[in-house]
Amino acid sequence: MATTTNIDEKNNLITFKNTGHRTTDSVAEAEDRVSQLFEKNGKVLLLIDWSEFLGQEQDIEGLIWNVAKLSLMVERVAIVARENMRLEIERWQRQVKEVPIRNFSDAQIDEARNWLITSEEKAVDC
Repeated sequence: MATTTNIDEKNNLITFKNTGHRTTDSVAEAEDRVSQLFEKNGKVLLLIDWSEFLGQEQDIEGLIWNVAKLSLMVERVAIVARENMRLEIERWQRQVKEVPIRNFSDAQIDEARNWLITSEEKAVDC
């Protein structure tokens, strides 16, 4: 999977634009990026752009654990995706229950970024 990463340190916001299929390496890389910004600035805002994401080709062992681990470092998540990614988004919402996650259509990326930056919705401390 190709992942383009943009880090906005002013807003403590990381944007991941994913294309292709998810791999164990892409999950580990995302976790590392979030961890680095979290260590520097605290809880991170996460914008995931899945407008060109194809999902995962096979079941990846350990993926649920990695996504759950991210929830400890993330304040809010906005997922920008096509309608056919609904099951993938619902899986995220089941795995990361303590973090507010909102879904936006692929045409709403600016609205997603605005929700992350301006929302008062907070993660539940564990």
